[in-house]
Amino acid sequence: MNRTDALASWRDADLFDPPEVYGRQEREGGLTACYYAGLPWRGKETRVFALMGLPAGAGPDAPVPGMVLVHGGGGTAFPDWVQHWNELGFAAISMDCCGCKGGGTHADRPRHAMGGPPGWGGFDQLDEPIEDQWMLHAIAAGVRGHSLLRSLPEVDESRVGLTGISWGGIQASTMAGLDDRFRFVIPVYGCGFISDYGSGPGKFAEMGEAASRQWVETWDPSNYLPDAAQPMLWVNGTNDVAFSLLSMMLSYKLPSGPGTLSFHYRLPHGHKEGWAPREIDAFAAHHCLGGEPLVRIVEQDRDESGIRLEYESIIPVVKAERFHTTGSGPWREREWERTTLGLGVGEVWAENPPGATGCFINLIDERGLTVSSEMVDTRR
Repeated sequence: MNRTDALASWRDADLFDPPEVYGRQEREGGLTACYYAGLPWRGKETRVFALMGLPAGAGPDAPVPGMVLVHGGGGTAFPDWVQHWNELGFAAISMDCCGCKGGGTHADRPRHAMGGPPGWGGFDQLDEPIEDQWMLHAIAAGVRGHSLLRSLPEVDESRVGLTGISWGGIQASTMAGLDDRFRFVIPVYGCGFISDYGSGPGKFAEMGEAASRQWVETWDPSNYLPDAAQPMLWVNGTNDVAFSLLSMMLSYKLPSGPGTLSFHYRLPHGHKEGWAPREIDAFAAHHCLGGEPLVRIVEQDRDESGIRLEYESIIPVVKAERFHTTGSGPWREREWERTTLGLGVGEVWAENPPGATGCFINLIDERGLTVSSEMVDTRR
């Protein structure tokens, strides 16, 4: 089992065709609940629960951009996440990727009779046929949800973006390399290299070397990100409990398209926390609604004395900060020190801090939006 097997299974599933939709039902807040066709699981038909919403004024004569929203572990289709994007002028779809029907509480969601494989990660399913494993179904649910959203007459199919939180970030990173119809992709927390650099669940240690290698070679986003070419925004916290800055930065380097980093000091890990950073909204608005872009780092250089950035920004940059750590343990436990830097015209320079094991620079514009440099190990 490997990436080739997964690609063949997705390719045979016709994921780019709009799926059959069942049981449409209007909900409060202008949302529509429905089920759409998932992939067969253990030889039986499955369906995926989803919530969709349109912004005010959307119609066939005034199509709007769209967002595909992929939840993380313990999550489901969230109505307030859909409504958040509706308020920003986007149509949106949020689907449940674990065979559940919405509602319930974190990690305790009610399943429905035609749900696919439960849970997230699929670490305990490696002995099953690849077509019955959770990652195959979860990715397929996201891509088919995209196909459904873009088929709506009220949606401009050329302006549909994707964001995923935590495990949804892993799925979004994978989908970026599989589905080139997305206008842009925003993984939050989740990324590739999830068995490395202090990222990912402790399951890898429990699984043993052979099973861990099998999962990584088949499902890790690092296998698919080199095929991604869309603009991507990568959002994470300095001390995320599940995904290290190093794993995210290495993931950011794999796609051929333009990438932007936005690292936040001790950003909490959660669903609402994961869709709260305003950089996400601004990035989407720039690519779909003509909004002003985030700061663009043009060049990053370093030598034995320090790090220099050149940047461009339509919105004035009003602050620059260097973050560095001298820790050597797990990334989630390291302490970070913050230092305000002087700003030049389109450039900023930061001296190498003594003993630093990691260092990056944040640029903050007048809107309070943050773009980060690549993190570097200043010992090398």
